Amino acid sequence: MDISETSEVIKALNAAASGSETWRQETFVMQRESETHGWQDVTITILDRGPSISPRYAVSAETAGGQRCAGNSGDDLEVVIATVHWYQLDH
Repeated sequence: MDISETSEVIKALNAAASGSETWRQETFVMQRESETHGWQDVTITILDRGPSISPRYAVSAETAGGQRCAGNSGDDLEVVIATVHWYQLDH
């Protein structure tokens, strides 16, 4: 098994540790300009359950100032990213 085989790693982890829901987590950091808060450092977390489980992806974000947002999970990562409620970072 290779670590890049997300489904196989999740299956092995669940079997070994009696897990029921395991995700691979990838983290990104970006800067964005908010009309309310000025420039924000944003940490984005992408959760991936592998191609054999649906919905596969979930995306959330949090600013250094504590603003948070998320969106609906889904199987198309581009759509999941595009439909995150990014406007909530401006509140």
